[in-house]
Amino acid sequence: MFKVDYYIINRKFKYMCGQYDRCGNLCTIVFEVNKVFVVNRSPLKILNDSILCTGYNLAGAMESSKILLNQEQLCPIVVNPREEIIVFPTRAPNHIDNIWFNPHHIKRTTSYNRKTLIQFSDGSSFIFPSRLSFFNSKLKIADQLEEMTMHSPNMAFVMILDPKNRKKKKRTKKKDS
Repeated sequence: MFKVDYYIINRKFKYMCGQYDRCGNLCTIVFEVNKVFVVNRSPLKILNDSILCTGYNLAGAMESSKILLNQEQLCPIVVNPREEIIVFPTRAPNHIDNIWFNPHHIKRTTSYNRKTLIQFSDGSSFIFPSRLSFFNSKLKIADQLEEMTMHSPNMAFVMILDPKNRKKKKRTKKKDS
């Protein structure tokens, strides 16, 4: 397995998970179609770097998902709307055991000894240590976010400026002549 210092999520991305190296630094194991490697950055830094390439940031993507889905925890996020890349977490984003999945490469999920067997587009598979219903609900929510943000003809991206950050206009009094 080779190491890289930087990574941007692309269409070949299947999933990633955090892992500490022998020096105690949080790194990420990235699984792409037919390729596995280690990135010397945390999963959240990789997500933020990838989203920054589209002109947004991770905090904004997370907040948008919470608002659109009306859900507070474990929300999927849009990484790149042009490439239609969405990822979803299996645990809290900061948790070391969290895995970020790309639903586009998940072809089938089945129950396997009270766990979930995930089959990917490249023929590989992964046993996720949770029940099938839990995993499939996360997958379905990611599909809903994709439908809402990328495939709905009535949906438009709207940016709302936080009222605290708005510049106040100077008001001048009109003189009556």
